[in-house]
Amino acid sequence: ADLAQAYEDVRAEKIGWALAKVSGGALVLAGSGVGGQAECRAAMDDNSINFGYINFKHKANVNSVVMSNKFILCVCLGSNVAGMAKAKMGIHKTELLKAWPLFSIEMQTEDGSGVAGFDAEHIDNYMI
Repeated sequence: ADLAQAYEDVRAEKIGWALAKVSGGALVLAGSGVGGQAECRAAMDDNSINFGYINFKHKANVNSVVMSNKFILCVCLGSNVAGMAKAKMGIHKTELLKAWPLFSIEMQTEDGSGVAGFDAEHIDNYMI
C-alpha cells in the first residue's frame, strides 16, 4: 500500500493508524494497524523521522456520551536522528502533506524526547 491509500484507509476507519518514515532519503509507508496510539508508537523508533496518522476517538467533553474522531498527525523526530537528517525533516513533511492533507491536530515531539514523548499524556495535553 502507498501513503495516499493508507491515509484513505485511516479516514474510512478500515485501519486505526498509518506510519511513514524516511528511508534512503525518501518517505515510505512503514506500517499500519487497527490499534490506536500505543500501537503506532510501538512501530516508531528513535533512529528515524516518524510521521504517524492516527484516528483518535475521544469524548467531546468529560460529561459527553458521544465519541468523536480526531485525526492526529504526529511528527516524531527520533532522539538518535543526526543533524543533517533533522534539517531535511521539513522537506519530507511537505511531501507527506500531499498524501495526508487533512488532520484535526498536529503534535510534535521535537523536544529531544523522541518516541518516548509521544504518549497518552502528551495527546491529552493536545486535546485540552
